[in-house]
This record gives sequence, structure tokens and C-alpha cells, in this order.
Amino acid sequence: MKLNKSILGSTLALAVMAGALAPPAHATTLLAGDLFFTTFQTQGLGPTTPNLFKVSFVYDSVTGLSLGSNTPLASLKGADGLLFDPNDTTGKTLLVGEQSTAANAVGSVATDGTLLFEKTPAGATAGQAYGLAIPPSKAQMFIFPNDAGTGQFNIDTIPIPFTALSANGTTHAVTGADTFLRGGAFIGNTAYYGDANDHALDGHFGVLDTNTFVTTRVTIVDDVNPGSPAIQGGLPSHGLEFDSFSGCIILSGSTELWQLCPVSPDANGLATTFHIKAKVSTPTTCLNPNGCIESNWDQTSVDGHGHLFAANNNGDLYFIDYSGSATKSISDPSNYTKRQFLANDLDDIANGGGAPPPQPTGCPATQGFWHKAQNWPNVTATIDGVTYNGATDHSMVIGNETYTQAQLLALLPNGSLHTGGYVNALSQFIAAVINLAAGAQTGSPDLIDTAITTMNNDLNGIVFVTGNPPQLVSISSSLQTTLAGFTITLDNYNSAVGFGCTEGAGLNIGK
Repeated sequence: MKLNKSILGSTLALAVMAGALAPPAHATTLLAGDLFFTTFQTQGLGPTTPNLFKVSFVYDSVTGLSLGSNTPLASLKGADGLLFDPNDTTGKTLLVGEQSTAANAVGSVATDGTLLFEKTPAGATAGQAYGLAIPPSKAQMFIFPNDAGTGQFNIDTIPIPFTALSANGTTHAVTGADTFLRGGAFIGNTAYYGDANDHALDGHFGVLDTNTFVTTRVTIVDDVNPGSPAIQGGLPSHGLEFDSFSGCIILSGSTELWQLCPVSPDANGLATTFHIKAKVSTPTTCLNPNGCIESNWDQTSVDGHGHLFAANNNGDLYFIDYSGSATKSISDPSNYTKRQFLANDLDDIANGGGAPPPQPTGCPATQGFWHKAQNWPNVTATIDGVTYNGATDHSMVIGNETYTQAQLLALLPNGSLHTGGYVNALSQFIAAVINLAAGAQTGSPDLIDTAITTMNNDLNGIVFVTGNPPQLVSISSSLQTTLAGFTITLDNYNSAVGFGCTEGAGLNIGK
């Protein structure tokens, strides 16, 4: 389903529920899972207070993005950079940069908060563990300090996965164009770096040779603001994330999220020219009810399907759905976006939601099909406010009034109450609800959702069929006209106009 875009600071309602979140019906769930995030308020020897958390989320076609309640997972000796361990195919192991000077460690933490192992980069001369990056080999991780102290090396590497017997890390001195690096990302086997400070647009971007640890800046062309001078030295390259969906790197820092795309990378991912494809600028103000520190988009998390989460040190979470963008641009005006407060001292984020769930693929069936079949789906579902009790008696709750299957069948073709006008709209309405409950694809979901939701709301508290045998109850002429206005929309959907499929194919039909 395509959503209407929202502006930053959208006032879309949050659906906050205890435990797992359930999307409003019939909302197609586009993405769901847990976000894991770190906060930077605890950086001492600790642990004292939690600084690794998770929050459940649902992103659906009606409400948009909704968050649950934050759940504390662990109190580490500092928590900054955050990645999933790619060697754990179950997605249940996190790697956390414990940026505390005293800790100087990377923790392997289960998604339930259990600390599995800790490894130190290489002792006192290592830089603190802030930004993390992992090459395609999955054999080691690269660790970037935020500011290497006097006598400290700038990059450390640690073998992964961690085990009790695995080695601690190795320090590496960085030379070349830029030597105080703060973030990295890989395109293929080629490492790219950024060095922007917190809260600043002062960064550079280039290639990091992972054998010699020499940095080389690349050529950057600004397609958003052609002719802009001094691109190097003015980038938001504090955080870097490779996005396989667009083939670009997402830069984050200060109030900016930029999409930087390589030109003709070789087989190892090496490119010497990049174009700035998109820029998203956010307000300096934040949505944190506790007040704001300086804005800094510290780390982003993408899922390879056109969804981006960004974490800001001021506490804000920013979500962009660019999966429907023809140019795969994060700044496409048609994108759905939402910025909202998540947590004080928010640092980095990792999306545990995985790929979007599979969407229904069944072919809608006509109202006549459902009257003839009478083997309606044996599931219970709420469809745009209408409750279908398929697991019990196949009744429906429409407008908060309950109708038996016999009463519903009377409205369908060949039923005793099936006439023209608004009754045909009611018949199409019933068929559309059954189709969606049975797993039919949605076609033009905005139209279908709107039609069902509006009709259900218009019928709230109004009984239109009663008795056994069923009898029509008179309703106002104005309501009849309103309901009849949805007939063509629902008829086209139930008849699978434009779907190119066989009526009823792939539906969950009960027996």
C-alpha cells in the first residue's frame, strides 16, 4: 500500500500498547519488529543504569510508524556503535562499542540483554570503541574512536565472531589525507571512511586501504546543489551506512542525512567519484519533551528494502520509507517520513525488523462468488474497523452492530434482500471484507481502505438488517445515497479489475 507522505514532525497518532503492537485493521503491515538502540549517558566503569534498549515498532498502511514502550536490555560500561553480528544468522546477537575510556571494549550481547563476551581492541593505546563497521568477509570488525586521545591509534580491528578463546584486537595507525576517522562502511571489499565531528558539517569522505590504513579522498559531485564549492570538508560524514537498495552510502551528521552514490565501482566496490544524490535537512529543534542538546544524526540503519531509521543525539528518531521512490531517493517528495522522540541521550540504532513481510497475493472474488461458495475463510480478522468472526460463526460486526452469516448472505446476490441502490453497496462492502480476510491482494489500498472505513463509520450504531428470516431496516435517504457512492469502487475491487488474475485464486477459503 502506498501512504501519503507526511512532513517532519508529523502528528500521526502513536499506537502504544503493552507488549507487541498490533496494526489497526485493515492496515497492511509494511514492516514490523524491534529497534535496538544505545544511549550515551553511562560511560564510566559502571554499569549503573541501562544504556542498551529495544523498542517494538509497526509500520503499516493506515497509521504509519508506531512505537511501543522502550525496554531496557543491559547496563554496559558505555554504549555507542551498534550492529548485528552477521555471523549469527538468527539475528539474535548484537555488537556494541563500549566507548568508555575505562572499558575500551566491544561487547557481544544477545538481543535479550545477556552479555556473551567482551573483547578489548588492544589495550591502552587503542582508541575508544565508538563507530563499528564489518566487511563482507564477516571475519573481523573495524572500530573507530570518536576522538583518538594522545598516543592512541585511530583504528582497531577485532576478529569476529567473539568466543572465549578469540583474540583481542589489533591497533592500526592511519595516515594519508585524513587521519582522525569516526565512521566507516563497505561497498564490496572496499572500505570508505568519514571524519565529521559531532554536531558539525566539517567532514571528508574517501577510501580506506585496509592493508596499509592509508586514506585517499574521492571526487564528490553535488547533484543537489550543482557548483557548490568545498564539498570535502563540509560533509555530514560522522556516520556511514551502505544501502544495498540504492547502491549508495548514507551519510549522517549534524542536521543532515545525505545519499552519496558511487560512479562505476569496480568488482571490489572501489569508486573514485561519488555524486550527492539527495539531501535531507532537519530542524535544529527536537521533539524531546525533556529539552534538546545539539542536533546530530549519529547513526542510521537501513534494511535493503528502502526503509531508513536515523538516531539523533537530541533524542529524536527519524524514519523514511523510500521503497516506492522511482529514483530510490531518500528525499523524494512522495516518501513517507516521520520524526518523533525516542529516548534521552540517543546514540546509535539497529533495525531488527528484517525484510518487509510478504504481502497478500490472493485474487479478489465477486459478491456472487461469496454467496455461492458460502465456505468463507475460517479466520478472525479486523478489516478497517469491521470485525469478521471467521473462526467461529462467520458473523461480522459492522458499525458496532453484529450481523449473522445468514443476515449477510441475504444481502449478497441471490439473497432475499439483494436489491439495487444502497443494498448493492452493502453487498459489495461485505464481499470486500471477506476478500481481505481471505488474503486477497489490495490493488488500490487507499481507495479500498477509505471505502470500508468510511462506510463502517457511517453505519455506526445503525441497524440495517434484523430478524430471522432477515429483514431490511429503513435508514435515511441521505445515508443510502452516501453508501451507494462506494458501489463502483468496491465492485471494481471485488471484480479484480486490472489485477489480471483468476477470481478467488490463492484465497483462504474455509471448508
